[in-house]
Amino acid sequence: FALQVSDAIEDIKRIGFSKVLITIIAVGVIYVIISYIVSAVFGIISQDLAAVVSTIVSVYLLFFENRATGLLYSDLY
Repeated sequence: FALQVSDAIEDIKRIGFSKVLITIIAVGVIYVIISYIVSAVFGIISQDLAAVVSTIVSVYLLFFENRATGLLYSDLY
């Protein structure tokens, strides 16, 4: 019972497929833009620093992505 595809499909239908798709695309675009800016800014200073900062920023962006997904599901209940 770890993955119930039918329940996930029902949740997506209740939320709205277009809303889910737009949220995924928007979060992906924001993720790419912020990652690019951080890599470009810190890449000028040092490649090692850029790698470390990009790793830290990617963790926060993952939290952002999960929060956006959680807010979608909060519309259900």
